[in-house]
Amino acid sequence: MNIYLSHLLDDKDMKSVLEQYTVGIETIEFGIGDSLDCKEKSLKNYKKKLGGIIEKPSLSVHGPFLDLCPASFDSLIRKVTMERFESSYCMAKEVGAKHIVFHTCFNPMVYFGSYWEDNSKKFWNEFLADKDDSIKIYIENVYDTSYENIANLIDRVNHPAFSACLDIGHANCFSKVPVEDWVNGLGKRIGHVHIHNNDGIKDSHNGILNGNIPMFDVLSKINEVSKDATWVLELNKYHEIISSLEWIKENNLFK
Repeated sequence: MNIYLSHLLDDKDMKSVLEQYTVGIETIEFGIGDSLDCKEKSLKNYKKKLGGIIEKPSLSVHGPFLDLCPASFDSLIRKVTMERFESSYCMAKEVGAKHIVFHTCFNPMVYFGSYWEDNSKKFWNEFLADKDDSIKIYIENVYDTSYENIANLIDRVNHPAFSACLDIGHANCFSKVPVEDWVNGLGKRIGHVHIHNNDGIKDSHNGILNGNIPMFDVLSKINEVSKDATWVLELNKYHEIISSLEWIKENNLFK
């Protein structure tokens, strides 16, 4: 089992999980503005921290998102977003990460889907112009109300490193479209999956069975439509991580 675990636990609990299971780490360390302001120090500190947790974990990076928007109509907001995304990408390369995740930053109260899609296409074409596919770049739904614009954007950008991070907890909470429809709609565009459960009202990042998402059906369908997608447990309670990993293993879901 080579699932990733979001580094939301304290280091002691992370070490305990990593000693029991073959899992990678998805770090949020380089999604924080202060870390990006002091890149060399942040890289040194995180490498030291990882060395104390496990020798060589498989790494994924969650990029910055607070106060940023690649689809902004404001050129200065786009500029600082580009700078922050570039910084986090360089840091991901420095630590040998295999993936980096960025939010779509879609806000249904601000953007019509077509405007968001057009603006995002321009941004991502610029960002990806000098990138190869050595690091996979995933865009993650948060407040997105449907999958169509994400699917269209991925198709229009058409870059081998660029695909979707389907966050099934966010889809369940912020969209009226059933999670199963998100899976079918994005299909093979899904390269990465954030897994957590909730009651459809609050984005609580619960364990796999603590919520109303039909997890067995959803994860089985993901295996059908995108069998090579990587999975990340985005949970913040130690006991729910352990029970979720055991449930995945018992049901032979991760391929």
